[in-house]
Amino acid sequence: GGRESFDQEFVKLNEALRLSCRKGFPVRVVRSHKENRSPYAPETGVRYDGVYRIEKCWRKTGIQGFKVCRYLFVRCDNEPAPWTSDEHGDRPRPLPVIKELKQATDITVRKEQPSWGYD
Repeated sequence: GGRESFDQEFVKLNEALRLSCRKGFPVRVVRSHKENRSPYAPETGVRYDGVYRIEKCWRKTGIQGFKVCRYLFVRCDNEPAPWTSDEHGDRPRPLPVIKELKQATDITVRKEQPSWGYD
């Protein structure tokens, strides 16, 4: 978050997320109230939001003109998200169409099966 002053690259934590995307590794998500731009952020403190997989990752040009790393997280632990009233948990559904991918660079798509059974 915040203002970018340089192009982000797939190194360190961003590369770890990209590897999780390629290999289908599960990712546990914790959200903070400090990320107030996110509609999924808790009102206070931090909240564990469950297990996700990363279906795609890419870089796009951000508002300040620098490239930022972006990720498509898909919930996959068969439990309803803590921020929803859905009582049924995960259901298979098509991936969303992401319009910004048309101008994206360095696109990575998950090629391997997820590394554990979540269905």
